[in-house]
Amino acid sequence: MLVLFSQYQGKMPFVLVFGIATTVEAIHRSLSQAATSKLAIEAVASIPSIRLLAKFIEQIILDKSMPFRLGGGVLKTLLETFSFHDLSVRHFLMAFKVSRQLPTIVTYHQRILRLNIQSHC
Repeated sequence: MLVLFSQYQGKMPFVLVFGIATTVEAIHRSLSQAATSKLAIEAVASIPSIRLLAKFIEQIILDKSMPFRLGGGVLKTLLETFSFHDLSVRHFLMAFKVSRQLPTIVTYHQRILRLNIQSHC
């Protein structure tokens, strides 16, 4: 396909973008030399999600000046979900935001239960 597209390069401009989570060597093993010679391969590296999460935990969650403290069980659950499901820092942060609001939700729910119990007495 790449060799075919390269024949029309002068007549029709195009760009193919491939996002491959692998090594450059794997690309060279998978494609012919004729195909890889037509490519402009760029390797892009990102910080592993576990490092990003560790940095967040260090700088935010373990910070003594932070007014909100996570209980051990909540933090353990968040970390287990991160580790065993998707390794997504974004999902961890979303769950962290929800966990910050849980005390308010629980307190509100307890007040409603008390009002319901009092109204039935």
